[in-house]
Amino acid sequence: MKNLSVLVSLIALTLFIQPCLASINLVTPLTLSSTDIHPGDALFVYANWNETVNSFVIEYNSTSSDLMNATIDNNSTWTNYTIPTNSSWLLGYHSIRIYVLNPEATTDRSNFNVWGYSQSSVQLIPDNITVSSPVTVTCRVVDANSSSPIANYYVEATSSLEGDISSVAGLTNSSGYREGIFTPTKDGVHVITCVLDEDATKFYTVLTNGSSNLTY
Repeated sequence: MKNLSVLVSLIALTLFIQPCLASINLVTPLTLSSTDIHPGDALFVYANWNETVNSFVIEYNSTSSDLMNATIDNNSTWTNYTIPTNSSWLLGYHSIRIYVLNPEATTDRSNFNVWGYSQSSVQLIPDNITVSSPVTVTCRVVDANSSSPIANYYVEATSSLEGDISSVAGLTNSSGYREGIFTPTKDGVHVITCVLDEDATKFYTVLTNGSSNLTY
């Protein structure tokens, strides 16, 4: 019985001195350098924990809605990562989070937006008239990175001498074009500009508004 008592005591002592798995908690929540970026920008993300993290997983979506992940070696309480982007990235909402596996812990999922750049160009036929006659004003709207046409994008046209050209105002077609007829009434050089605004539903901000000269 004495030997059994000693054995039980040794087992109890061993269990008592076994280290417990440390719980890991966030000190600084997942933070993004920006919540609105454009293709080609870099996004810096970080979080800070109460324990050293030897490796972590970063999970986000890029060129599609599917989530991708990468395992990052680490030896710090800070988990930092820079995400590069390019013109292949999907425009719109994106999701991101960081998690560690041992012990298991995760940040809340955060969101950021990827915006494209829109730009317009203008074509005038003809671009030089000697009498008051109609001119066809054609605006085209494209993605500035890919040069792909943007359909259903609202565009207006203006003349530097006469203001709005109402016949052009409206949505582009599937090829990115919108056209109208302009009959100038004032002599001189008309700077015809195709004017765009930000389109938040398509996640586009304006890079440039194209212009061309019409001489009357």
